[in-house]
Amino acid sequence: MKKKFNFAQEVTKAIQALGAKETGAYGWQLDTRAGLLELHPYEDWVACRFDDVERAKATVYFGALNPYSGKWNWHFVKPDAVDVEYFVSQVSRLLERQVVKA
Repeated sequence: MKKKFNFAQEVTKAIQALGAKETGAYGWQLDTRAGLLELHPYEDWVACRFDDVERAKATVYFGALNPYSGKWNWHFVKPDAVDVEYFVSQVSRLLERQVVKA
């Protein structure tokens, strides 16, 4: 019997790898260029909300950002590993670039 893909668990691992901390109203927080991002993975979607709505509106030009509440939710039909990678790639666009010194 094939084991069901655990989207919430895989997203949780991925956001931890990005530096998310287990805290806040949504369960996880991540510092981004658009301000503090609250995250909560569910079975087939990820609830996200920026604390600073104005900063998020000035920074986030992709995904479905609600310009009034700062919500930036990601919904999937039957999520799999590709969807986790896609979500992580979108969040990663908001992370500070680290300068690698030779």
